[in-house]
Amino acid sequence: MQLDRPERGFSFREAGPLDMRMSDAGELTADEIVNRWPEKEMADLLYRGADEHDSRRIARAIMRARPIRDTAHLATVVAGARKQWEGRNCIPQQKRFWRCG
Repeated sequence: MQLDRPERGFSFREAGPLDMRMSDAGELTADEIVNRWPEKEMADLLYRGADEHDSRRIARAIMRARPIRDTAHLATVVAGARKQWEGRNCIPQQKRFWRCG
């Protein structure tokens, strides 16, 4: 399954390319978004597309950390922007996939 393969860019635990496309047909990659988009557009995407309430804080952290090198670097930046997830049983990047408590 491509979500389990770091080279597809979906891994939170292993460094992989900032791809995150479900197929090769799309041209837009995560690298384009996190390293080239303006902060407001990135925050809006996180808020509207992922229902991320800390979207502004995360986008600001990504802007300060640019260039984002790989998925592990992105995960570290996002985790640093999400302080309220400390002490939970999951990493903050998993919030959209599992309800961790």
